[in-house]
Amino acid sequence: MTDPLRARAVQQVRRKRGLQVHALWFVLVTLILIVVWLIWLRTIFFWPLTGLLPWAVGLAFHAWAVYNPSELDDARVEREMSRLHHRRPTPD
Repeated sequence: MTDPLRARAVQQVRRKRGLQVHALWFVLVTLILIVVWLIWLRTIFFWPLTGLLPWAVGLAFHAWAVYNPSELDDARVEREMSRLHHRRPTPD
């Protein structure tokens, strides 16, 4: 039988590793595109931004998902139950 805390920790480490790989690829591709733009196409507008900006937004969402997981933990469930309990109408 596996320890649930260990399983969650392993899952979180994998998520962080995935984010690191995603960020590394983003940085490498950004550098390559900027160098290409600087060497050959500097007279044209800064076209790497058209692809890098949406990717940066995706990377930000990836980081949000890793560092602010939306998993239901006991504390969140208890807070929601308490909130719902206080909003419950009283019987007449």
